[in-house]
Amino acid sequence: MVRQEGQPTLFLTFSPRESIWTDLLKILYKLRYSKTLSDDTVLTYAQKSDLIRQDPVVCATYFDHRFRELFKLIKSKNVIFKEHSVKHFFYRVEYQHRGSPHAIVVRQCTCFDPAKSETFGACVTLINKYITCMVDDGSPAHEYLHKNTQSHTHTCYRTDKDKQMKKCRFNISYPPMNETRILTPLTEDISNPITRKIRTLQYEKLLQYLRDFKDSDSSSDPSLEDILQKLSIKDVNEYKSIIRTVIRRPTVFLKRTIKQRMISGFNEELFPLWQSNMDIQFILDVYSCVRYVIEYIGKSQRGISKLIRDIVENLKSSTDLSVKEQLKKIASTFSGSQEISAQEAVYTCTGMKQCNTSTGYIFINTSHPDKRTRMLKPMAVRGEMDPKSDDIFFDGLIEYYSCRPYSLKDVTLAEFGSNYEVRGKKKNRLTTVLILTLIMNLIPLIRLTAL
Repeated sequence: MVRQEGQPTLFLTFSPRESIWTDLLKILYKLRYSKTLSDDTVLTYAQKSDLIRQDPVVCATYFDHRFRELFKLIKSKNVIFKEHSVKHFFYRVEYQHRGSPHAIVVRQCTCFDPAKSETFGACVTLINKYITCMVDDGSPAHEYLHKNTQSHTHTCYRTDKDKQMKKCRFNISYPPMNETRILTPLTEDISNPITRKIRTLQYEKLLQYLRDFKDSDSSSDPSLEDILQKLSIKDVNEYKSIIRTVIRRPTVFLKRTIKQRMISGFNEELFPLWQSNMDIQFILDVYSCVRYVIEYIGKSQRGISKLIRDIVENLKSSTDLSVKEQLKKIASTFSGSQEISAQEAVYTCTGMKQCNTSTGYIFINTSHPDKRTRMLKPMAVRGEMDPKSDDIFFDGLIEYYSCRPYSLKDVTLAEFGSNYEVRGKKKNRLTTVLILTLIMNLIPLIRLTAL
């Protein structure tokens, strides 16, 4: 998708907060007790947790419906992202800690090129327009700020290689900035280990200052100049050099004061609509983004290939089992080897979409004909055929391609698979008439992945 459509632009994550979604709690309460929950009724956290735990079907369905309605706004022109309409997108529903689902969205509009300095200013302008961590008191997003405020837990800390300091793997607290900046790793003076060590120590001193700072200690935010003076940093340029020394890839630093050091970026219009934790990031390193998404896609499927091979080997040795017993054994093995959450099971059993993209894909099995998996024709059709006939399989894309009209002789298999489809057949199954329809002449919606 990246190679065909270009570099994605924004990465969004939407997490649920069932315990504060009053509409969901009212639905759960009414289903459980057959009573309407009034706005004045205050439920304890234990009561809310019990309602959520007892009805994962409603919780998963509510999240799915809420996300799809929000996603309609994201895709709509001149609504959330104004003139920067969504050209392509991909989203995946993932289950944090095998619990509630959260959605990961990748959308595309403009690109960052570290080799072109003119793209820095354009990207910063776009970031300031759609991503922030600071809002006015009168903004609808202000009352939800505490939901996007991060807090450290034992799972987010990592010890550095020297085992001298524990660091947050999400790089929180965020350093204050007087304006939004895109900083790249520092290449000058890297060969000087003394300079690098000094800057690293200064950065650790900055992190320690941010950790120790108490919001209640000051009635007003200390300015960036005050912080630099307190940490004995000469000016903003030296401050940027200190940060550039420790980052490993181009990184966006949002405009923020010290009081927003624990608040991740959000969209001021989407945040109050979602009413729960969200994260939005401008993509600078496309391959890191792709790797992250692929890891999420395959996280729940790790080890499945080996499991399938083991099942096949066991079934080969169990020749006395019927087809029904073999299927039962396969189902039992799969169900006993994977740990899934209740809401994940709901998504699977109800067929709700866990993944979607603006680009379609088809698979063409280019293996040797003897190794291709093909579908048998129904027994009723085979019963009417000549017993010696070997035409017992349904035709696939490769068969359709080999029988294409002469007018399409110059069309490649890739073009045939992406631009044409079978629209219908005659009722007589023994006589197949292919009606090939060109889907689009300019930009086909269906792209081909040929392995």
